[in-house]
Amino acid sequence: MSCSADTALLDIRGLKIHFRTEHGWLHAVDGVDLRMAPGEALCIVGESGSGKSVMAMSLSGLVRTPPGRVVGGRILWRGTDLLSLAPAELGQVRGREISMVFQEPMTALNPIYTIGEQIAEGLRLCDHVPRTQALARAADLLDKVGIPGASRRLHDYPHQFSGGMRQRVMIAIALARQPRLLIADEPTSALDVTVRAQIIDLLRKLQADMGMALMLITHAMDVVAQVAQRVAVMYAGRVVEAGPASAVLAHPQHPYTAALLRVARGRHVDAPPLRRLPVIPGIVPSLDPPKPGCAFAPRCGLAQPACHHAAPAWREVGRGHQVACILEEPLQ
Repeated sequence: MSCSADTALLDIRGLKIHFRTEHGWLHAVDGVDLRMAPGEALCIVGESGSGKSVMAMSLSGLVRTPPGRVVGGRILWRGTDLLSLAPAELGQVRGREISMVFQEPMTALNPIYTIGEQIAEGLRLCDHVPRTQALARAADLLDKVGIPGASRRLHDYPHQFSGGMRQRVMIAIALARQPRLLIADEPTSALDVTVRAQIIDLLRKLQADMGMALMLITHAMDVVAQVAQRVAVMYAGRVVEAGPASAVLAHPQHPYTAALLRVARGRHVDAPPLRRLPVIPGIVPSLDPPKPGCAFAPRCGLAQPACHHAAPAWREVGRGHQVACILEEPLQ
């Protein structure tokens, strides 16, 4: 699902986020353009260090300043630039309209408060809901995310839950104020394969039931096929390919996207035994100020001399499908 600027729920334009270190400025996000329509499921894909999480945290003003700083761009939320809001105004958006599920459920919950109190906290402090009503709402949310005996488990502490159940609690906290956009930042990275599948199914069901938009950040291409309507592939702080998930997965147009798919397919359970697993050669570049040319060129087997001298411009390769690459032959 693509959308125009007029109908977009979220419209990110030229976003740049840098971090100051003793060695200079690191360019974590370096000119991201991205749109989401209401109710859309968008997957942000890329290796660790590609800027996915930093970009997502900036939507709720969660990039710590210092050392981080937004140095350019706009984040338009329903037409309002979030970067122009005062902290109190941004606080009205955070949690109520944009909510986030973080990567690590083991450390995201406070060990000294019950699960019920942690779910009810936002309702009580931000929406001024009485404690009894907030706890009743918390029980409903626990039931919605699939925790048995929800009313009883309200009074349990995080250490009494498994990793998968803690992640369900984190989802319940994020949904408490009925956001329009749920950001899930690699919500299954610390979970085993079976529990991971359950959490992905849960997110899909909740999105459909609540009609909210879902931004799922992941490095697993198989998750994209299960969840996404659209996908954006990030590398070295930039989006290098974006479009309908079906088109990007079936006909990737950027060598990096194609490489991610080869790695994902090569690790499939049906792969021949003792087969060498495919890898992408080289490493993700440092976050130093970018050098001329395509950031992926040093790792790309299809790189041409021009790739090292000028950053490729965006071009349309299909309806709603764009890529930043000079190669014009379809990749298989």
